[in-house]
Amino acid sequence: MRSFVGIKTGLLAVSFGLVACSADVSVESAGVFTSPGRSAELIVTRSNYGATVPYVYRFYVKQPESELEEKLEVLRTDSFEGMQVEWSEEAVLELRCVRGHVFKFSSVAYLKGQSYRVELDTKCKTDQQKT
Repeated sequence: MRSFVGIKTGLLAVSFGLVACSADVSVESAGVFTSPGRSAELIVTRSNYGATVPYVYRFYVKQPESELEEKLEVLRTDSFEGMQVEWSEEAVLELRCVRGHVFKFSSVAYLKGQSYRVELDTKCKTDQQKT
C-alpha cells in the first residue's frame, strides 16, 4: 500500500512541476496560410520555453475566425526555417522541406464534416538536385 501511495504522490508532484514550468512559455504567431477557397487556414505558432530549450512550432488547421484548439494540431516540430507551405487544392495542404525533428504529425484534419489532407515531405529541392 505504501508504494502505491508513494507512486501516486510522486506523479502528483511531477504533474505540478510540469504545470509550474509551462507557466513561463511565450507563444506568438509565426504564420497564417489560407486555403484557396478560404474555407480553412493553417496557423503556425512559435512557443519559447526558455533559453536552454529551442522553439517549438505548432501547426493547426482550422476554420477562419474560429479559436485554436489542441485537437486541431497537425504538426509539431522544432524548426520552421526554409519550410514550404502550400495549399495545392482547397482540401490539400502540402508541407515541404520539413527539416526539424517531427514530434507530432497528423495526415488529416476534420473541420465540420470536411476532411483536409496534410502531406509532409522532408526532402528539399536542394536535396533532390544532389541525387
